[in-house]
Amino acid sequence: MGRFRSLSAAATIAMLSVISVSAGAQNVRDLDGQDGDVRVYQGEVKNAPTKYQVTVPANSALEIVAAATTQSQLDPYLKVRNVADGETLSEDDDSAGNLGARVYVFAENEMRVEIEVSAAEAADDNRKVGKFELSVRPTDWRPTPPRTITFGSRSEGRLINGESHVFHIQGQKDQRLVATLRAADGSALDSMLELRRGNATSGETLAEDDDSAGGTNGLDARIRRVLPANGTYTLVARGLGTTSGAYTLEIGDGAQRAAVPAVRELSLGVRATGQFGADEAISDDDGDEQDREIIYRLSADAKRTLRSNPGTLIIRMNTASSDSEIDPMLDLALETPLGRSIVASDDDSGGNLNAELSVDLSALRSEPDWLDRVRIVARTLNAVDGDFTIEAVRGQ
Repeated sequence: MGRFRSLSAAATIAMLSVISVSAGAQNVRDLDGQDGDVRVYQGEVKNAPTKYQVTVPANSALEIVAAATTQSQLDPYLKVRNVADGETLSEDDDSAGNLGARVYVFAENEMRVEIEVSAAEAADDNRKVGKFELSVRPTDWRPTPPRTITFGSRSEGRLINGESHVFHIQGQKDQRLVATLRAADGSALDSMLELRRGNATSGETLAEDDDSAGGTNGLDARIRRVLPANGTYTLVARGLGTTSGAYTLEIGDGAQRAAVPAVRELSLGVRATGQFGADEAISDDDGDEQDREIIYRLSADAKRTLRSNPGTLIIRMNTASSDSEIDPMLDLALETPLGRSIVASDDDSGGNLNAELSVDLSALRSEPDWLDRVRIVARTLNAVDGDFTIEAVRGQ
């Protein structure tokens, strides 16, 4: 395998070389010419990333791991680029476990790559500097080729520790993309999903998600995004940390963004239905979905009835069926010149995670116009999709 000789396990351990690398990362360390299948280097991240270069032989792959040393608090981040054109080939934060980073790099033709070790952007200050150990070794791993998927389709696969699977999809401006990465039954996969612009994994990240789809273990990932333009988009599926396993990637039907009423009407004694994951998919100008809520106001008939005979108003929000996984939440709010003011909230008073609010309207005898400003806000606490019912009735 080019510069890497195939050795027995005992010989590999015997030839393990540990080489000290100076900190500062202003110079790029050349790793070619070092003997041994497994090569380990000591380095340190201070004020700048530490960089290395190595040649990947044709038709072969390298596994590259960066991990903090025993006494170090560093949270390492790995990025590998093609030296010839600067393209980012792979990057990772924690897939090696214990905050360690792992990437795999495959070369169809001989390729010179640059390895950059830095600190994860989200790391605490005490984890942004420190010593690390970098290991570089040949591997039988081969990348799964990018796949093309379409709206309304499903694709299955298996992710191995640190691996990413790439999917390309064609979309149109204002088309609604709902992509769900579900672990198969019995799979230990903790799903992670990213949406990027263009057909390269180094494109601009538009959205990413870990656990918002819930699922059997509460670890499935879902991205909901209104596409900003016509063109190709890339979905990157992987496992969080060291998790691996079989999965199914499900793509919604891609309906165009609908004009959803900002505020709906709720009549007394009439049960209305709603759906999180469709009805509330209102997005801002950048395509980011706003808070998952559906807002109601009382109908004109309901307000007339309540003004003529104030009493107790009961508002109930329930899951619509056993298949719905939402956790209903109700807010009673008033619209004011300074914005919406919540005056009462409920999560589980309706039993079985359902929400119920009971409101005394006796004050309306002196303030009948108060009802014009009432807003009933239906929400879900667990950010999963599902159907619900909502109704407002007079109390006894």
